[in-house]
Amino acid sequence: MSNKPSKVSDKLSTKKVNTVLKGLTSYVVDAMNQAIEDIQIPPVQVPVFKENQHITTLDGHVNNQIGKIISVAQLGIPVCLFGGSGTGKTTIAKQVSLALDLPFYCQTITAGMSESMLLGRHMLDKDKGMTYIQTPFLNAVENGGVFLLDEFDAIDENCALAINNLLEFGYLNLPMRTEKPAIEAHKDFRFIACANTKLNGASLIHNGRNQLDGATISRFDGGIFEIAYDLTLERLLCPRPNIRLLFQEARRIVLQHSIRKEISTRTLKRAEMLWQTGMFKTPMELLHHFMINWSEQERDLITEELSEEIQQIANKAILTETEQQHLEEKDNADGEYGNHSEGAKFLESLKESEVVDATDE
Repeated sequence: MSNKPSKVSDKLSTKKVNTVLKGLTSYVVDAMNQAIEDIQIPPVQVPVFKENQHITTLDGHVNNQIGKIISVAQLGIPVCLFGGSGTGKTTIAKQVSLALDLPFYCQTITAGMSESMLLGRHMLDKDKGMTYIQTPFLNAVENGGVFLLDEFDAIDENCALAINNLLEFGYLNLPMRTEKPAIEAHKDFRFIACANTKLNGASLIHNGRNQLDGATISRFDGGIFEIAYDLTLERLLCPRPNIRLLFQEARRIVLQHSIRKEISTRTLKRAEMLWQTGMFKTPMELLHHFMINWSEQERDLITEELSEEIQQIANKAILTETEQQHLEEKDNADGEYGNHSEGAKFLESLKESEVVDATDE
């Protein structure tokens, strides 16, 4: 008698497996959605100076520099926000538009992007005539609004030079447009650029970025802000100290050894979301999931450099009440930002060294 399973058995087995997978997928999706709801940040309002009075307009968490950034933008000075990926630069730009009650426009720089993506171009219309295509950038310039040019440090220099007069003097030349070939910027036009580098060339991680001309960089004098990882926000997005401190410790090691990887605020938010699905047994397993595309040497280095205390809590699925209390006390004692002291000290030392290097130059 043959032991070969029948086609009917095969179909039944396949059906059972598909049913289980479908149920598991539904569970994960529901858990992820619930996780997103659970980590919503409570409303917080910030005073914004506008039209000679203080008003409160922003709900939710705000960066501690938001007041300065809004003030600079309100004066019409072009703003440049630079910092690592996932530090909230785009969110800040949107908050500026909300605070100033202006429309928000956004465009991302891509490789080989031409000036026409900003300044517009002619296109053949249905009547075989030529129509000038308006762009979001021109809409903001002519009608007012906050325009965000993302990944600004990837822009072609000629493209950047095309808008230099606008950023400095408030007017823009459109040689290809026969009607209104020169325009003056609307009084409510505000320009914000976001970058991952300091505009002076590629960095260790962001190696596809350009060194911009000094004339372009000077347009942002007084409006350049470094957006670092917001540890207060990370505490809200990833409230479990055993997960948050593990990922922040790993970040410290990445910075200390110049590993070409980033552990951003976005990473911590997603770590919290994934943990709530129940699909990971320990925080360490969760961390290794985020390092899946890292080299074996990089993963080993992170594991070896983790402090003994962090390793102990990272390899436990559930902490005892005593361990949880100790960790929360340590977390609170290390500062209002919820970052462990060694990591905080290291980040501060990096900032100090950058100041020294800049002075030496």
